[in-house]
Amino acid sequence: MAFRLRYWLIGGAVLTTVAAVLLLRDQGAESAAPATVAVNRGEVTSSVAASGTVQPLAKRELAFSTTGTVTLISVKPGDVVTAGQKLAAIDNAEAKESVATAQSTLDAARKTLETATNIYSAELAVTKAEQALTKAKNLLAGTTLVAPIAGKVLSVGGKAGDTATTATFITLGVMENMMVRAEFAEADAISLAVGQKAVVQLANQTGTSYPVTIAEVASAGTVSDRLVRYTVWLTFDSPPADLLIGQSATAQVVVARAENVLLLPQSAVSGKQIKLPDGTSKAVEIGLRGDGNVEIKSGLADGELVRLNAR
Repeated sequence: MAFRLRYWLIGGAVLTTVAAVLLLRDQGAESAAPATVAVNRGEVTSSVAASGTVQPLAKRELAFSTTGTVTLISVKPGDVVTAGQKLAAIDNAEAKESVATAQSTLDAARKTLETATNIYSAELAVTKAEQALTKAKNLLAGTTLVAPIAGKVLSVGGKAGDTATTATFITLGVMENMMVRAEFAEADAISLAVGQKAVVQLANQTGTSYPVTIAEVASAGTVSDRLVRYTVWLTFDSPPADLLIGQSATAQVVVARAENVLLLPQSAVSGKQIKLPDGTSKAVEIGLRGDGNVEIKSGLADGELVRLNAR
């Protein structure tokens, strides 16, 4: 009796072990089964992207009318100024003297005209003196730089005590209309055109996209590190209020779109082949290859399962 009981105990243990092995094998087979995905209907888009910066639509370059020693600079890069605000000045003593001399010359010419017998010659002298005075006054006015518009100071070309020339000394950015300047690779730029819609993401506002429109595509590219890139300007449809000049941005332009089509993830399509759940390869007709999905024009039906990885 004890022998029979021992026999049944051993037999039960063996059966339990076998059942456990079979269960683990089945579970392993299930976990190793390749992932599948269903063909579905939706939109496939193909886009190109490039990095860039926020820039003013226009710049105003301000320069002194004559050479002189800088006596005043009241702004620095980054300052926001109002129209009519005084920005910088150079020594104007010589310019004032020129105005005084020109005024004296004009006064003398007018006095001569009063008693002149050669009226034509006297009137010509007055005209020339008036022109000289106007020029002298303009030179005097140009010894002070005044903001012609409201804007942001982009650059200042010196400091007090420096000798300024008639080259640009202060550059202002027009703040009313800001744009994004992006550098697109040559292969991507050929798909771009003025008027195309796009979106821009700003570096300090991750997750928020702003609608923009392509305003200009450069006709000639620039070469950097053996890569040809084309400058593209994009205008905000509705610019955010806190835009900063020089702010980093990423522009993305949809260059192709297929709507209400059958599609699969890119990983499920290898060339023009897909794999059915049983591993069988099948040829399909491919349409638009998008950023994440591929258009299936024929060969599969809506809802049909295929392997997620076609390789």
